[in-house]
Amino acid sequence: MVPGLALLSAFLADAELYILDEPTSGLDPLMELTFQECIREVKKQGKTVFLSSHILAEVEAICDRVGIIRQGEIVESGTLEELRHLTRTTVTIELARPIKLEQLPGVHDVRQKGEKWCFSVDTKDMDTVMKALALQRKCVLVG
Repeated sequence: MVPGLALLSAFLADAELYILDEPTSGLDPLMELTFQECIREVKKQGKTVFLSSHILAEVEAICDRVGIIRQGEIVESGTLEELRHLTRTTVTIELARPIKLEQLPGVHDVRQKGEKWCFSVDTKDMDTVMKALALQRKCVLVG
């Protein structure tokens, strides 16, 4: 069955709960809009939709609440606004001397690539991390 047709057929069932895994994968933009309309309609009817998606724009357009699953466990949940604190920026630097990056607030996933270090920083902690890096004699932001 064609993906879009299968998806629309699912909404013909009068269910209280819909579980959809990456439902817009393979859909053209027009079908994606139709899908979003279907979601809004079943939500108006008081029904529940569990949606698994890696497409943030899709999630923002149709979801009331979001859960983040890591290794099979829900690690965060809430509205998108409540989860905005989770945004991170990836930083790549070269250092003249070692620094314990993992001890800086908001730093995650530290890894070394030759002379370069790559890590992610929580948005709220970026200023503190940049100030700590500025104290290094030689610290070059890369890329």
